[in-house]
Amino acid sequence: MATIRKRHNRYQAQVRIGLHSISASFDTRPEARAWAAGEEAKILSARKTHDCYKPSNMAEVIHRYMAVVSPYKKTYTYELIVLGAMLKEPWTIVPFDHLGAGHLAEYRDRRLKTIKATSFNRQFCIIRHACKIAKTEWGWAFNDEFLSVRKAPEIPAQPVKRLKDVDLEKLLKASEICRNSIIKYIITLAVETGMRRSELCAITRANIDLVQGVILVLETKNGHPRSISLTQDGHTAVKILLAYSKGDYLVDMTPNAIRLSFEPIRSRAGLRQIKFHHLRHEALSRFFEMGLTPPEVASVSGHRTFKQLMRYSHAMEDRIKRIVQGQ
Repeated sequence: MATIRKRHNRYQAQVRIGLHSISASFDTRPEARAWAAGEEAKILSARKTHDCYKPSNMAEVIHRYMAVVSPYKKTYTYELIVLGAMLKEPWTIVPFDHLGAGHLAEYRDRRLKTIKATSFNRQFCIIRHACKIAKTEWGWAFNDEFLSVRKAPEIPAQPVKRLKDVDLEKLLKASEICRNSIIKYIITLAVETGMRRSELCAITRANIDLVQGVILVLETKNGHPRSISLTQDGHTAVKILLAYSKGDYLVDMTPNAIRLSFEPIRSRAGLRQIKFHHLRHEALSRFFEMGLTPPEVASVSGHRTFKQLMRYSHAMEDRIKRIVQGQ
């Protein structure tokens, strides 16, 4: 508690909390009260911090985060892999009192030799979130100055390279001799809708309305559902996939199984540089060429910002050129 008394024409303020006592003199009573309130707050804050649990190192924070936070995320499997790999790093067992930005800078520079800057920054965001949760929700006290390490410099996103019609024909032809009889139609549906592998695998019969020609995508990367109108080729692909499907899902495959099936197909087609995700890029470029506006394309693709769509600006530019020149 704080006490203020007048002594020799000055005001003496004394703050005593437990065994801690401090005093000072001031010319006015308001000054004395303000100082006393500030000192009380400092002492109580210091006592609260002192009473908090203090983890020994980052590994302890990561282990609890993996146990109580990660399981409730859509990226649970991904986080287990990323955080499991981090736990093998020496800096995670360095005591917090000795852990500095230099440890993380060395880790960052070493990782950038094997992964892209965007991947590193995405992974390091998990560490930042773990520290935030540990401090604000668990009440743990530790020095997190090591988080001041600068982000890995990211290379500006390059314009999306188009998948030529002849290349798509090569992929479809190569898929015809694949043991997986449905991969050809999965490729077709991907390039006609712009859906990701994970989204294709999550579509159920209940999400499909063939009468209206619409697919409802509920499990999306950003958590925002969207509906996609089917083109004629997309409509045909869906009907064939439904005929092949033995269960409730449109595609009886996992995202990883699609990747494993696609890799030998692209090799046979002589297109090793093409990834399955390029089919999504091509789909969005085609939507712009059809005359859809950026908001309309975003409603199909699921992009939440115009900045993300600008990677496909070349498709918009080509359309603008044709309109202006009357082609």
